[in-house]
This record gives sequence, structure tokens and C-alpha cells, in this order.
Amino acid sequence: MCAIRSRDGDLLVEFRPGVEAVVPDDLAHLKLEFSVVVAKREGRVLLVYNPWRKEWELPAGSIEPGEAPSDAARRELAEESGQRAAALRCIGLLLLHIQRGNRLELGAVYTSQIESLLPFQPNDEAAQMLWWDRQSPVEGHLNEIAAALCELVEGHLE
Repeated sequence: MCAIRSRDGDLLVEFRPGVEAVVPDDLAHLKLEFSVVVAKREGRVLLVYNPWRKEWELPAGSIEPGEAPSDAARRELAEESGQRAAALRCIGLLLLHIQRGNRLELGAVYTSQIESLLPFQPNDEAAQMLWWDRQSPVEGHLNEIAAALCELVEGHLE
């Protein structure tokens, strides 16, 4: 896999497929810091527009103290898009190099099929929601790492 860099300088270092959100021995110096959800409906992937970063991205966010990575994924999906995942499936880990702070962050990647659409309400974290077919251009900036992650997990979306 070639490295993918976002416009703000963050780098997708590695996507490591797996079925558990467990830190592997070779990354034991890191903790799981975030969860990200690649949610799909009728062949399209859910994107949210982050008004602070002014870009489209996948629902994601920090794992709170005492929170399981899957619970963080479920919470972030609901907070940012209003959607509820009937089931989440862990498909691996994502290692990012964060430009600001020059640090590594490890996150859990989940997929979900969204069966019933719920209303979207704009909020501080997401001003818009979009179901993207992964081929059509989006209006505005699409985070490069989010786009790459959609492709990387395609084989895991059912």
C-alpha cells in the first residue's frame, strides 16, 4: 500500500485488516485512540461534512475513557450523521501519522450497513451528510485518507 497524505499533512501509514479492535504486540506502545465507521447503504458510503476542517470525511472520533472502540464508533456515527447501526463489524486497525504534534494515532475501523435512514440534523461536528457512490465527484474537498479508506475496506463491505 502506498502512503496517502491528506491536505493538512496527516499520513495514512497502514491499514491492518483484522476482526478485533486489539492493539497488536508490535504497536503496544500505542493505545487505541479513535474509531471510524465506513457505513454503507444501497452501494453508497456515508460521508459527513466537517465545517471546521471544511471537508467531507467518514464519521469518526476519539474513544472516551472507559468506552469500548465499538461503542465509540456507534456513538460517533449517531452524533455526526443521526444514523444508527444495527450491527458494526470491526475490519481492522488504522495507523495514522498526525502532522500537528508529530505523533502516531491508532484507530479501529468498523463497517456497517444502514438499513433504515434517520433524519440528519446539522450540528457542530457535521453540517451535511452525503451518500457517496465512490465514483462521482463531491462538491467541496474530500479528505484523501477517507477516500482511500473507502477503497481499502471495499472487500469488507457486504
